[in-house]
Amino acid sequence: MSKLHPNAQKQLVYFLGNDLEVICSEEKSNEYIEILKNKGKLPPNIRQSSEDLNRFYKMAPEEYTTEDLQALLQLQHTQYTRTIKNCLVFITTLVVISLVISLLGLLSAM
Repeated sequence: MSKLHPNAQKQLVYFLGNDLEVICSEEKSNEYIEILKNKGKLPPNIRQSSEDLNRFYKMAPEEYTTEDLQALLQLQHTQYTRTIKNCLVFITTLVVISLVISLLGLLSAM
């Protein structure tokens, strides 16, 4: 099983949302707060939450193989496809309803 390059994993985290990240423990978060207070730089696999500045997330590259990430991407693709299908069904239903109303209006005018 192959591992994914960290930069590619960061891009997938951005694309898939927070599914590939875990929240750091309070002890680790305090360490990272101290690093930031001392004008240090966070490790490359750690990011600070934009909502809560005391919360940090760790990407878990050791837990995800390329196959796992491909499965996650396939799941995301399936969800997008389902959304598109639901939108098309909704629009088609609206068109059919408007056609029926137009036909009834045309028949009642005769």
